[in-house]
Amino acid sequence: MTLPEVGATTGLIPPLAWAVVRMIVALALLGAASWVLLRWKKRSAEGLAALRVLDRACLTRGASLALVSVAGKRLLLGISSDGVRLLSDLEPHAPSVSPAAFDVALDQAVESDEAVQ
Repeated sequence: MTLPEVGATTGLIPPLAWAVVRMIVALALLGAASWVLLRWKKRSAEGLAALRVLDRACLTRGASLALVSVAGKRLLLGISSDGVRLLSDLEPHAPSVSPAAFDVALDQAVESDEAVQ
C-alpha cells in the first residue's frame, strides 16, 4: 500500500477549496444566527415600550417616587429597599407631565395617604 505524497490532491477539489467552502458556510450560518437574534431582540423590546418612567424624585438614599405610564394609566409608585408600592392611580388622560404636575400628584398622594391613616 502506497501513501499519497504530501502535496498531492486526493479528490477532484483541492483541500484549499474545501476550506474556502467551509468558511463560506460558517459565515452564512453566523449571519443567519445574527439576523434571527436581532429580530428576536426587536420583538421583545416592543413589549417594553408600553412602560415609561415619566419622572422620578429621590427622597432619601433608599427611597424614591416614580411617576410611571403603563397601558394608558399614570401610576405614582413608592420605591424603597422593601419593594415597590402603588401610592396612587392618577387620572389617565392628563395632557403632559411637568415638574409642577408631579408636585401636585405628590401632594394628592400624601393627602389621600393621610386621610386613610
